[in-house]
Amino acid sequence: MTLTALVGALVALVARAPKLERPKHELEIERLKRRVETLEYEVESLEREIAAERHLSTHWIGEAGRIARQAREEREQREAFEARNLRLSQQALALYQQQSQQAQAAQQQAQGQQFIAQCNNAQNQQQSAYQGFCNCVPSRGQMFDVMVEQLNDLTPMSRRR
Repeated sequence: MTLTALVGALVALVARAPKLERPKHELEIERLKRRVETLEYEVESLEREIAAERHLSTHWIGEAGRIARQAREEREQREAFEARNLRLSQQALALYQQQSQQAQAAQQQAQGQQFIAQCNNAQNQQQSAYQGFCNCVPSRGQMFDVMVEQLNDLTPMSRRR
């Protein structure tokens, strides 16, 4: 036998130190410690995710507020623009109606003056033709024209158009 074999046989015969077995409760404690460390790591990871979500939600809440404020300002500007346009169109309509009434009044006045001139001219012609007669009673045509004129004055503007 060689020396190596002899040493190997002796080592095999020597009693080994008994393996120190740890009690089961220590193993359970070690397992629980590892579980706690794993859970702590997961909690830290979840806290980071929550912080990121909180940051994103804060950002989008701000964006939503900005968009709402911008939409409100645009709506108010549009309403003010529409109100101004309505006011201007009402003023233009009132001005048009006023000018139309003034033109119509001027036309009626011109027609009245023309009628008076015609009456005076007719009266002068009749007086010159019938120099000793009184022409106090108007003719049927003159009476009809006066009645038509009075009816036109009584009817509202909207019905005459």
